[in-house]
Order: sequence, then structure tokens, then C-alpha cells
Amino acid sequence: MFTRKLITTMICLTALVQALCAASAFAGSDRTTGKDSPKTIQKPLKKTFTIVAIPDTQVYSEEEALTPIFASQIQWVLDNREEENIVFVTHLGDVVDNGDDQAQWDNALSALAPLFAAPNKLPYSICQGNHDGVDLYTLYLGPERYEDKPWYIGASPNKLNHAQIFKVQKREFLHLNIEKFPGEEAFQWAQSIIDNPLCHGLPTIVSTHDYVVYGGRGPVGEKIWQNFVKTNPQIFMVLNGHTHTEYYFVSHNEAGKPVFQMLSDYQDREHGGQGLMRLIRINEEAGTVDVETFSPGYAIEDDEEIITVEPFFEEDADSRFALATNLFERFNPNSTYDFGPEPELPPLPPADPITLPATHIFQQRLNGYSGTIDTQMNENNPDLDYAGELTMTTDMDDNGSRVNGMLGFMDIVGDGPGRIAPGATITSAKLLFYVMSGSDGFVSFHRMRLPWDEYSVWYDFTPQPVQWEEIIAWDPDEDDADVAMTVMVGGGIQADGSEAVTAADAVITCPKPYVTPFIVDVTASVQAWANGETNYGWALLNNSTDGWDFITSHGGNPPALVVEVAGAPYIQQ
Repeated sequence: MFTRKLITTMICLTALVQALCAASAFAGSDRTTGKDSPKTIQKPLKKTFTIVAIPDTQVYSEEEALTPIFASQIQWVLDNREEENIVFVTHLGDVVDNGDDQAQWDNALSALAPLFAAPNKLPYSICQGNHDGVDLYTLYLGPERYEDKPWYIGASPNKLNHAQIFKVQKREFLHLNIEKFPGEEAFQWAQSIIDNPLCHGLPTIVSTHDYVVYGGRGPVGEKIWQNFVKTNPQIFMVLNGHTHTEYYFVSHNEAGKPVFQMLSDYQDREHGGQGLMRLIRINEEAGTVDVETFSPGYAIEDDEEIITVEPFFEEDADSRFALATNLFERFNPNSTYDFGPEPELPPLPPADPITLPATHIFQQRLNGYSGTIDTQMNENNPDLDYAGELTMTTDMDDNGSRVNGMLGFMDIVGDGPGRIAPGATITSAKLLFYVMSGSDGFVSFHRMRLPWDEYSVWYDFTPQPVQWEEIIAWDPDEDDADVAMTVMVGGGIQADGSEAVTAADAVITCPKPYVTPFIVDVTASVQAWANGETNYGWALLNNSTDGWDFITSHGGNPPALVVEVAGAPYIQQ
């Protein structure tokens, strides 16, 4: 049996960077090697065990009247720990909506308090989301929160990434939670945990805030996949929230082994999410991962009326499903089992039919049209392109930085079939969006003056060398311009007449509950393009800290531009 001192000595023999990270990670651990060391699995576990994944609770924390919903989730886990054989609880980030709001943290911590006080044999993890910020997250959910827990391995140097060990019968599993914006240091730290002899080969789950989006991996998810997940065969599952919907798929890593990847986020549902969370039941003997979306029920007061919701399951295919593979071989670090070809992504549903009166409809994949481009530019990741993103955001305050949305319908004016004739009179032009997240702020649509594409990044529209300035952003929750931010001078798209037109062609707000498709009038823009102005699409600029998200041209319901041209024949619906 090895002691803590010997563990530290072993770690120091690894590469210097990994050693520094891993020594910090294991310094407080009571784990020892010996009979629990990773080795060939002799037989499958016979008893099904459950992982509970709680996605974005930000609305529950933001509105004190809804905090009992968050509390009911935690209490259900504790009350049903033995009956459901719950072995681990993971919160997928965005614990609060405004990371610098002490009142929201107070609400969240009150809901989480019973979990913190639970017996040590119920390990848990709480990811950092973009709404959680850094300072209060590390204060309340940093390594000090876990320091007395025997199952806690440790944190990365910046205190945003954590590692835990949980046991199922006598088998050990590793869990890692990764920050919202991981960089090289985060990946080096996580790799140091994987490579440590105490953890190498253990079946591993990764929880993070942003990974799967609707229809695949988003840019942050792809970064995590390429830099960490696909190169480590022991990682068999990745869980995340952030994108306001559900989706799941299976990818094969470099060793040809399946990795189950699942998104769940319900914050746009009634009452901030209806208490919905994921129950992930792993039956190694049967070779199945059975996923259920469940609400433990709750009682809240709304306008002096007590609203009671009984426990319920969601039954649709994205909410209740089974993933099957040979888990006995999948968890065996020495297995040479052939898991076959990688499964295809689940198909996106066909786009909903467009029934508005129209002489021209431009929508990606409709009647062969392929001219829609859309992306976002994020000040947090100024050199990262978001090409292929399934959802798009425009936000004034995404973890302290701005996000510009971009949308264009190219090649819509001309003499070819289906195009708008040059000089035509535009009676009406409307954009149809399938919204993923509403906003109480204002989003303005400004015609772009400069070209861009889906690979454009924040730095493309930012003067160099970068300089910084203080600004104040409007918080619609407080109805006040009271959020101080440090931002790049001239960063992102400027509606200054040079990068984008000064006067917006459309200004919208999209409070919850929003309707889909959400319609925006852009007649002025399309008329300008028909009159000969070069069409560079729009910059979507948000004036507030409340972001707005919608499905892009890569998703199942792409944005559509529906146009009526005077004198042109109507399309038969």
C-alpha cells in the first residue's frame, strides 16, 4: 500500500508540467494503490447504478420563488440514493444566472446545502458555466468545498476543473469536470489526472458545460474532443448543458471505442425548467446505458397561488432512450474487442413547412438553396471561429465578454430562377427563426458593410494591438445599465457606418414565453439589396446582458427569409 508521500514522489517522476498539476491534484487524497489499481476487469457488475445529471439551474437561482424547484431536485436525490443506487451527482454548470450576484448564489447554496452535508459516500461535482463567472464560483465551489471529502482528487491551478473518484461495489470510476472555456492548461491538468497511475485505465466520465449542441459537437465541444476526449480510451461518457434543448449521439475515439455524449438543458421550459434532470442508469451486465428525463415534482408560490407539480417523466425519444454496447469490454482497459463502425448522428427532423405568403423563400436545403451563412464572434475566444455551430448567440455579457451574431442569405438578387429581380419592389421580407433562448434585451439587425464568412473571428474586426476600455452594459433583470465590463476597444462589429450601417433595419425583443418561428421584418434590408447595395447580410448586436439564441442554417429548422415581390407569382404552399 502506498502512502500520500510515496504518491507524490511517483507523480514527480512524470513530465514537469503534469507533475506540478497532478501533485496539486492528489495532495489531499487518501487514495492508495494496491487491490484497487486499474487492471483487467474480471466480471461485469451485476447491479444497475445511477448517475444523476442536473443541468442549468440558473433560473431557479435567479428567481427566489423558483429556488424550491432546485431544492426539490437535490432532496429527491438524497431521499432516493439507496433505492435508485445513485453513486454520483453532477451539476452541468450555470448554477446561477449572474455570476456576480450574491443573492443568486445565496439561493443556489441554500438549495445545494443538503448535498454538501450528505454522507461522504455520495460524491458530487459542480461544473463552471459561463453564467457562473470565476470569482464567486471559485469562492463557493472551488477545492475548499471538497477538501474534507475522501473521494475528491483535486483541482486545476485555476480552481475551475475538478476530479473525483466514485465506487460502484468494489470498482472505481473517475469523474472529471472541465471549465466552460478550457485552454491548454486545463487539458494538461486533466491529462495529468488520466496519466497518474492511480487513475490510469479507470472508466471515466467527463462533465462540462458546453460540448454537445443540437446536431453534434459545438466549437468548444470539438476542442475538448480533439484535445482530450478522443485520445483517452478510458473516457466513455461526456455530459453537458448550456444549449437549451436535448440531443445525444455516440462517437468512436482513436481506439475505436464508443463515447456516449449527451446534452440536456431545460431552462426555457415553464418555471425555469420544471425540475427536469437526467437519470443515467448503467447496467453493465445487460450492456445498456438507459437515460430518463425526470422531474421530482415541486411546489412554488406564484402570485400568491401555490402551484404543485407532481413527479413526471418525459417520454419523447430525446428524453428517454437506451444506448447499447458491450460495457464489460468497454470498461476493460486492456480490451481488444471490436465495437464495429461508428454510429451515424441521429437525424435532425425535417424543417417545418413555411406557410407565410411568399413569392420567394430562401432557406438552407430548401429546393437546393445553399446560400445561408451564419456564425458568431466571441470576445472570450477572439481567434476561434464558430463555423458549423448548430445554435447561434448574440449577447452583451457572456462570462464578461460580448458575442456578435452574424447572418446572411447570399445570392438572392439576380436573373436566375428563384432569385429576386434587380430593381424589384419588395412588398414584404421576413426572417423566420427557431429560437432556443429568449431575451428581454433588444437585438438590432444592422446591414454589414464589409464581407465576412463562417470562419470570421472577433479579431477580424478588432484594431490591433488590442487595447481595453471600461463600459457599462444594460441588465434587463434590473432594468438598469449597471453591469461594468472591461472590453476590447473597437472589438467586434461596430455599427459605425463603416463595418455595419448605423441605423438598425430591425430591432426586436424576445421575452419568454416566445413563439417559434419568431418573425423579424427586414423589408428595408432586402429592398436595399434589390436596389443594388452589396448584400453582406446582418450583424446581430445585443444591447443587454440577456443573450438570444436560435438554430442556425446547420440545424433542423434553419432560418428562412420569406419575401413578397410586387408583381411576382406566389409560391403554392
